[in-house]
Amino acid sequence: MKPQNLIPIIVIALAAYFGWQQHQNCAIQLPGLPIPAACQAPAVNNPPATPPVTTQTQPTTPPVTTPSTPPVATPSTPTTPPVTTPSTPTTPSTPVSGYPEASLTAPDVDVVANLRPDRADIVSVYKTGAYADALEKADAWLNSRPTDALIGLIRGNALTKQLGGKTITIGLSVPTSGSSVQQGEAILQGVNMAVQEFSAPDLKNPRVVVEIRNDQNDRSLAVQAASSLAALPEVLGVIGPVNSSASVAAADIYNAQTLVHIAPSATDDRLANKGGYTYRLAVPSSIQGKNLAKIAQQRGYVRIPVYFDPKDAYSKSLSDAFIQDATTLSISTVPIEFPTKGLPADDLVFQDDPRPDAVFLAGTAADCARIAKFLADKGHQLPILTGSAAYSQELLAGGKAVEGLTMLSFFHATSTVGNTASFVKAFQRRYGGGTPNARAMQAYDATRALLEAIKRASGTQGTPTRSKVKVALDGFSSKPAPGVTSPVQFRSGAIQNRPLVIIQVKDGKLEATGTM
Repeated sequence: MKPQNLIPIIVIALAAYFGWQQHQNCAIQLPGLPIPAACQAPAVNNPPATPPVTTQTQPTTPPVTTPSTPPVATPSTPTTPPVTTPSTPTTPSTPVSGYPEASLTAPDVDVVANLRPDRADIVSVYKTGAYADALEKADAWLNSRPTDALIGLIRGNALTKQLGGKTITIGLSVPTSGSSVQQGEAILQGVNMAVQEFSAPDLKNPRVVVEIRNDQNDRSLAVQAASSLAALPEVLGVIGPVNSSASVAAADIYNAQTLVHIAPSATDDRLANKGGYTYRLAVPSSIQGKNLAKIAQQRGYVRIPVYFDPKDAYSKSLSDAFIQDATTLSISTVPIEFPTKGLPADDLVFQDDPRPDAVFLAGTAADCARIAKFLADKGHQLPILTGSAAYSQELLAGGKAVEGLTMLSFFHATSTVGNTASFVKAFQRRYGGGTPNARAMQAYDATRALLEAIKRASGTQGTPTRSKVKVALDGFSSKPAPGVTSPVQFRSGAIQNRPLVIIQVKDGKLEATGTM
């Protein structure tokens, strides 16, 4: 063969070899190492905050929403939770002091990837299987930070693994970093308290392992967390997600995988249609809106602008419910949109005749504080009504603008309803003082309910399964589980007979003034 005829053959052979080598490099990825850029799939944009969610009908694998950053690769049936260890320490986007963490630039459902280094070290040591070392580090940390329930749960996991014996595993989808981290801390405290009580040494209950995923109250991350937890066959049930938007998005995964999840504080009424494996411990927006409309009528309000964020599931559902019930009570309402984390475009509604005599704010504590200050600066200091998501010390950042505000919530430490007083005392003993809020209480009751269902599903000698846990939860309708403000009973997944506590801002403090 002539030499000039060999050149094309050599070129083709070299191209084939390097293409095969690239395939091999992409196909074989070591755990914990970043994926080369050449091997990454094109990024997919996150969905908007509250797009309609299409319910899947018996899919064989859970749908996965891919965030704009590379996702955690989750095998279909892993024996251990997926772990992503960044090549360089992940740092918060803003400086932090103490804990919890500030919002991070690289979200990930793996808790380790989103913790600042000193806390991440404790979790990382636990994940390596060095349980004695993890216990030592956790004890040293908790000695000066007894309220850090995330590390408290990691300590409990390490002790359970070290002791061995019979265990049960539950999942937790919660924000451990990001803008909703304060909500996450309260949820973690409630879950940790319930788990420690269930596994107390003088009881015969098995010890509990809690698989924690960081969803940052984000829709796509909540779906990713649900897929990760559902893939672990030992997980018998999940607490979370926390907020409505994340819960609505993730509910399809849990139902498709026949894994019960109890949303401790999500109120969106759409959760009622998600399937038989979705349970809600919070009084829904429809009932909150109805009761807030009754309060408005009792106080003689006749014209109320209703501020809401159309991209937030909680805000939209609560405002819709209030408007509907206020209209039936002959109260005139004016819906006014505000952008996420932003302000209304104007205050022209206050120039109309008749002028408003109250304001309805459908939003979080930060939303209410921000918009109340906006209205006060415009000279509109009117009575404010709002729902359960406003229950936070963050609301008080509104200062005088939120003085007199009335909200409905599920709990307040000064209320006399149910077993509130004994719960508050137990919480203070466990965490060295401090006062529990509604999210901590709801998470505590949700976790106790799930563990009680698993216990009932086990019977005397039986092995609990996901389907048996669902049957046990449904059985609460005739044989309720204990609860702080009321016994826990579910009907079609919805909590029954849970009272609402009326809370007002008085002299810069949140005080319970009654129940509904």
